[in-house]
Formats: sequence, structure tokens, C-alpha cells
Amino acid sequence: MALIRSIILCLLLLATFLVRGQRYPEEHVKSGILAARLGDTDKALEHFNQAIIMDPKLPEGYFNRGLLFLQLKEYNKALDDFTRTLRYRPSRAEVHYQIGITYYQLNQPDEAIRYLNQALDRDSTFIDAHFDLGLIFTESGKPLEALVHFNKLLGSKPEYVQGLYQRGLVLAALQRYLEALRDLTQAMELRPNDPDIIITRGTVKASMLLFRSAREDFSTVLKLDPGNSDALMNRGLASFNLREYNEAVKDYETATRVQPQNAEAWLGLALSQLNDGHTSEACINLKKAKALGHPRASEFIENFCQ
Repeated sequence: MALIRSIILCLLLLATFLVRGQRYPEEHVKSGILAARLGDTDKALEHFNQAIIMDPKLPEGYFNRGLLFLQLKEYNKALDDFTRTLRYRPSRAEVHYQIGITYYQLNQPDEAIRYLNQALDRDSTFIDAHFDLGLIFTESGKPLEALVHFNKLLGSKPEYVQGLYQRGLVLAALQRYLEALRDLTQAMELRPNDPDIIITRGTVKASMLLFRSAREDFSTVLKLDPGNSDALMNRGLASFNLREYNEAVKDYETATRVQPQNAEAWLGLALSQLNDGHTSEACINLKKAKALGHPRASEFIENFCQ
């Protein structure tokens, strides 16, 4: 009898030890998240798979594995996992949002818009959904729809730099230059060394024929990055429009060194040289622009180099 009790006690102790040694599926999810943050995607996937094997109805397992697949650009696998998550968490805005983002990556903008709107139906303050809808509508050539979402986003978070920048781009496309200038200036105040913001503000000023002020913006970028080809090209164009052709030549020459295959840079250089009285050099550079495929180079060669 004592032996039986001893055996039972040993079995109970062994069972207790096994339970304590067993990892619960939620622990695998946490370990997977940590591994993903540390960049070990294989280990992360192993943990998420194990969590799902242990509990096939665990939404966190599918959701986090979906995020990992999205990061790995395995979009169909991500979509499958997010769709499974939705069965268990139909009211969670984040799940609808991630499905929308995945459809966007799969080049299905209509489905992306549908799910991003569903995310907003469940959480109207979901800033990322507004931002991404704004981007999708911008890319789809629907600036007014994009503007609606950027306005809502900035109503909730007025100092969101990327929101200000993107709304500035949309307003510029709508030729609402003063409003665009306001947004881009505010974005620049919040992030003063961002070349994209500064260059875009410069191009808006140029669209308003404020070439000197535009040139100052392009010069600001070139102080930060002397080889920035966009700033060089735009400053060269601003100088050209100011009829300061010698200054334009300097920037276009630098642009051709930075990007020797840029046909637009060679054409800009040639036209600046033509207007500065250097026809022979201009014709050489027009031929380079033509060789690089610029569609208007032949026209200028015919008119000025025969």
C-alpha cells in the first residue's frame, strides 16, 4: 500500500513538473514578437507556428504571424492569417487595417479602401487608416478624396509631419498654392532638415513664380547635401527663370556629374549655355541629351546647331 502511494506521489510530482515545463500558446506569441523585434524572423515564425498548433483558435497567433508575413512581403500568406484573425476579432479595427494594407501591397486598391474604411467604422480616430487612405486616393488621381482624409488626420493630430507634407502635395496638385505653402512651412518647422519637404516647398514657390525664394529653399538643401540632384536641377531651373544663366549652368554641370545618365540635366545645361551665348558647348550637350533619349533634344539641335 505504501509502495502504491509512493508511485502515485511520484506520478503527481511528475505531472506537476510537466505542466510547469509546458509553454502555453500565449507565451509562444510573446516569444515570437520578441524574436521579430530582434530581427530573427525564422525564430519568430517558429514560435507563431507553435502557438497556432497548440491553439488553432488563437487570434493573436494568426495576427502576429500575419504581421511577420507582411514584413517578409509574403502578402498572400499575410492576408490568409489576417482573414483568420477576423473570424475571432471581427470588431478589431487593427485587423481590418492590416487587411487593407495587405490588399494595397497586392495592388488591389479598391479592396484596400474598403477595409481601411471598415477600420475607421470601428475606430474613427484611427490616424494611420486616414493617412493611408489619403495616400491611396492621391495615387489614384483623386486629390479631393485624399484631402478629406488628410484633413481628418490633421484635425486629430495637427503636428503630424507626414500628414502636413502629404496634404501640402495634394493642395499643390489642386493649385491651391498658398494653402500648400502653409502646410509645407509648418512641416519644415517641425522637421527642419528634411530635404523632401524643403524641395517641395521650393517647387510650390516656383509655381507661384517666386523664383528667388524658391532658390533659397533649394540652396538650403544643398548646404545639407551638396550632391542632391533634385535640389541642383530645381535651383538650376529657378536661376534659368531668373535669367541668371551662368548660375544655372553651374548647377546643371554639377547635376550632370552627379547623374551622368540624366537627359534632363544635359538639356537644362545646354539651354542655359545657349542663353548665355555658348552655342558650341550647348550643341555638344544637346547631342548628349539626344543620345540619352530626351524627346525634345532633336528639336533644339535642328533650330540652333545646323
